[in-house]
Amino acid sequence: MLKLKIKPFGLLAVFFLISLFSFSQVIQTKDKEFNIEILAARKLKKVQLSTLTILQSDKLKTVFIKIDMSSVDKSKKEFDVNKFILLDTVNKLKIRALDISYQNFSAYSSFDILTKKKHSFNPKHSILTYDKSIPDTFENYDFEGFDTLEIPINYGSKKRPEPHVIYYKPKKFKSKKVVFFFPFPKAENKGVLYYGNQKIAVLNFE
Repeated sequence: MLKLKIKPFGLLAVFFLISLFSFSQVIQTKDKEFNIEILAARKLKKVQLSTLTILQSDKLKTVFIKIDMSSVDKSKKEFDVNKFILLDTVNKLKIRALDISYQNFSAYSSFDILTKKKHSFNPKHSILTYDKSIPDTFENYDFEGFDTLEIPINYGSKKRPEPHVIYYKPKKFKSKKVVFFFPFPKAENKGVLYYGNQKIAVLNFE
């Protein structure tokens, strides 16, 4: 039997390579429309330029996930970010993103923000849009025994709050880097990212 002797440096190199390539796997969506690669996943420790939403909670933290998406046939296709769901399997929570943006070179752009509350805001003075023809596909996917965690965002003021649970208008891309910000229980560090009912990756947020 062949016996291998690995020096401590060799072990460190192996561990480094495993860590370096832990997000290198590309997943193709079940509809064979997109390839998805996880680029980063971590707990948010400070304010990011790619979001203006700040979560203030004693029980929840914000976690950051960055993906690289590309269409399989290299053509522009409608990419629906509402299908991305984060699961906390310990507390049985199906979690909606607080904010989603996409990278344009060194800057970040927002998707068009949609609300289902038609009469609770002034469309002339809001970045929100009401369009019942665009479905909220986050609601199409159920996980047995899981409750939904979604945080209303105040688009008004402290004196006159306008809380909205938002979703996003799909946008056509050939390829794009997309960043997600999810609320997540402070006591937990592991979540599972889904695209619809398809498992994409188990992620650590330490």
